[in-house]
Amino acid sequence: MLGNLSLRAFSSTGTLMRPFPLFLLPLVLAGCGPTATQMRMAESNHQVAEATSGYQSCLNQIAANPNYAILTPHTPAGVFQHPTTAQLTDPNIPSAAERAAIVSWQNDVEHCRATLFDQIKDAAPYMIAPLDNAEIARTAVYQRWVQGTMSWGDGNEQLEAGLRVDLQAMLDAKQSWTAAENQRIESELADRRRALTEVVAVLATVADGAEKELARKQRRHERYEAYKEEHPERSHSHPGERHAADHCSKAHPC
Repeated sequence: MLGNLSLRAFSSTGTLMRPFPLFLLPLVLAGCGPTATQMRMAESNHQVAEATSGYQSCLNQIAANPNYAILTPHTPAGVFQHPTTAQLTDPNIPSAAERAAIVSWQNDVEHCRATLFDQIKDAAPYMIAPLDNAEIARTAVYQRWVQGTMSWGDGNEQLEAGLRVDLQAMLDAKQSWTAAENQRIESELADRRRALTEVVAVLATVADGAEKELARKQRRHERYEAYKEEHPERSHSHPGERHAADHCSKAHPC
């Protein structure tokens, strides 16, 4: 049976050493690897990095679209880019052609955003709310540009102010998530330490039993050797050896 399985080692002199119960091996090995939360965090960070890289690539493709070249003098081509001084002070209202380009640009960016959300909704749900809030604030600026009620400069100022808030909100969300996950890791490590303590206790019990068994066998062997000295005429026969061992065991219970 599994509970009785053990690894037994012998010293160079052939002496039987302490056994190690095989059923405890998975518990010991489990204490060496990362916890479930550590693995989940690593996977989450990996997925977020890949999704963010894909999002930026998607935005770069939009920025490279010649149809949107009309917008680049007035506002940053990327969502998370800072406007220049000239863009911040641009007093002009978007023209009809520019307003049409803004609508088309928004639709393309929304495709990138939807892909990003789909990729991180399970791996990093803490990012959804900050990204949603950032999108709402940006959309409000774009709508006023499309309506022709806001200058390029005023809109860029609002986008720049919102960008700082958005980045801080995302940083705060990541830090809160990381702190909560680290607490889970500490709990898992504490559970692991308790389990390993129990393993050590079991091993100590097993070792104690093994030492007692070895001592019993040693006493039996010594008594048998003494019996052979007392009865040399019986020490070479196999039946005699059995009789001697039996006699020793009955006379001196181990």
